[in-house]
Amino acid sequence: GGILLFDPLNIRYATDSTNMQLWTTHNPARACFVAASGYMVLWDFHGCEHLSAHLPLIKERRNGASFFYFEAGDRTNEHAARFCAQVDELLQQHACNNRRRLAVDRIEVAGLRALDALGVEVCDGQAVTEHARMIKGPDEIRAIRCAVASCEAAVNEMRQALRAGATENDVWAALHAGNIRRGGEWIETRILSSGPRTNPWYQECGPRVIRDGDLVSFDTDLIGVYGMCVDMSRSWICGGLEPTAEQKRLYRIAYEHITTNIEMVKPGVRFTELTRNGHRLPESCRAQRYGVMFHGVGLCDEYPSIRYPEDLESYGYEGELHAGMVLSVEAYV
Repeated sequence: GGILLFDPLNIRYATDSTNMQLWTTHNPARACFVAASGYMVLWDFHGCEHLSAHLPLIKERRNGASFFYFEAGDRTNEHAARFCAQVDELLQQHACNNRRRLAVDRIEVAGLRALDALGVEVCDGQAVTEHARMIKGPDEIRAIRCAVASCEAAVNEMRQALRAGATENDVWAALHAGNIRRGGEWIETRILSSGPRTNPWYQECGPRVIRDGDLVSFDTDLIGVYGMCVDMSRSWICGGLEPTAEQKRLYRIAYEHITTNIEMVKPGVRFTELTRNGHRLPESCRAQRYGVMFHGVGLCDEYPSIRYPEDLESYGYEGELHAGMVLSVEAYV
């Protein structure tokens, strides 16, 4: 019958509409219904209908999708029922065939119960949206290339900010500033660390003062221009000093890992082929391996996640690469 979207990235993908993207990630005040017929309704934040007035795909603009507790308090069930009655009516009016079946990407508990009470068959919408976003069209590819170029410029500004006496936060701030200056939107994480904090990975940047000779490593995890994600990692040595022999050895492993795995990325290759035939890290590097060998990227880190051999049985799944997919190739050594 249709799909109901609350995730702001899915709403953006369907409508090209944005509004308070981070705030609505944890305050689901916006929603979008897309019928199988193509009829589209956007519920925006109160008083924000004008923000999408220029978008031709949206046939109706409403408000009133807020039924999370901060907004609705002890009237949550009441507001959820009112909203879901609208969705049910739209299903009846605009669904092509099955007027009782609705895919939903995510929803508050009160909303799920209200749809159940109306007799709507709710099914998983995450698979629908992830597979829809998996293949990028020409405009998306151009937008990603622009976002990458913008991110690289901001990364160069980080390099200029890196000096002895600067803090990790000082260097990280240069990435934020460069991203915003060029029309980017936000950064998903704070993964920058220096010196002894680079191992183990995932330590967030903080007030540590960087010294000459320190290794400084980071992952951009940046939502840049046109809302496109740029997942780029770099490691530098403060002060331009010569890397140690051990650092050079580890760099060669990481370089071989990434370049070998990039060569396998072709249409028709199965996910498990990438897992089984990819570059094998030395035994000494496997315990702290990254979570995935490859993952999709678009409006954020996306489907698929392609695992290391050690994780195939517990987390791996099958699939196939297609033309138009965009992947990040990972390594942590």
